[in-house]
Amino acid sequence: MVGLNSEEVERALCSRTMETAKEKVVTALNVMQAQYARDALAKNIYSRLFDWIVNRINESIKVGIGEKKKVMG
Repeated sequence: MVGLNSEEVERALCSRTMETAKEKVVTALNVMQAQYARDALAKNIYSRLFDWIVNRINESIKVGIGEKKKVMG
């Protein structure tokens, strides 16, 4: 998955880790919390991909000095 270790992704989506000054506490998420974490990750990935695509398109149609304007409609 996107170059990540599947076990680490599973652990990140199915548990919450809180660190205090003295210790680290790992708590399992319930089904709804895990689904929310999964959906949040998917939304973030799609958002970043969309932004990347838009930036690539904008760079490819960038207008130089003295050129006619290009429009994507």
